[in-house]
Amino acid sequence: MTTGVISAKGRSDVGITDYEDFLQTDAPINPGNSGGPLINMHGEVIGMNSAIETKVGQFAGVGFAIPSNMIKTMLPTLIKGGHITRGLIGVSIQNVTRELGEQFHVPGNRGALVAQVNRGSPAEKAGLKTGDVIVRFDGKDINDTGQLRNIVAATAPGTKAGVDVIRDGKEKTFTVTVGKLGEETVASAESTQNGKGQLAKLGLTVHTLTPDLANQFGVEGEQGVVITQVERGSLASASGLQAGDLIVQADRKPVSSVGELQKILSTNEDQILLLISRKGGDIFLVFRLK
Repeated sequence: MTTGVISAKGRSDVGITDYEDFLQTDAPINPGNSGGPLINMHGEVIGMNSAIETKVGQFAGVGFAIPSNMIKTMLPTLIKGGHITRGLIGVSIQNVTRELGEQFHVPGNRGALVAQVNRGSPAEKAGLKTGDVIVRFDGKDINDTGQLRNIVAATAPGTKAGVDVIRDGKEKTFTVTVGKLGEETVASAESTQNGKGQLAKLGLTVHTLTPDLANQFGVEGEQGVVITQVERGSLASASGLQAGDLIVQADRKPVSSVGELQKILSTNEDQILLLISRKGGDIFLVFRLK
């Protein structure tokens, strides 16, 4: 057992995964501690140790734990072997900077600015538009994009939720019926035993290529699975992979979704052959997983 203090709550900018709400602590956490409990002075479990910020591979002063309240909403389903379904409303969002706050007449630089509304999405059907600033969702105040992303993801698909936005300096309220995030990004009870576990070994965060992501990374007209994050010091990082690279084949089989990639990875325990496309050029890479 080690002791420490909680130096921050609600860290959603760590860059480990899509949905972050970490507790930050200086209680020493080292490789192998992941999954262990973070306990308060009353002996109550308040989080699950998950990651450390380090350049040397060992604890260097900052660790992160998933809050227990976040885990409790998913645990019953996972224990039963079920799948975690996440909600979505179909928008691309960004944080409101001081300059953007002035342009969109948002006091206090709060909320999440809607940069794009996907066609046919719950947000479009509800009446949201590009340039709206979401300041409240389902009665909860929104301070930044990470907070909105977590709240929407934790909302059950099919739920009707109120969305308060600032549009042209005036607050408006809409009702959105929350949709369901695609199967290719759904977490499941067996995820540590399938392709997701192999992606973690490689140090990759990947997404099925959507028009939004294609536009963001400049790969319009391409097909594949886009790499959105590469963990520092990982196998992928050592091989020179970077955000924006496309995985177009795995073991000589074409892949067009995260689900297809995970299925191929789950059958390979020793090594995997990937075909990577970057700015019109292709290259094969072999990764040894053991």
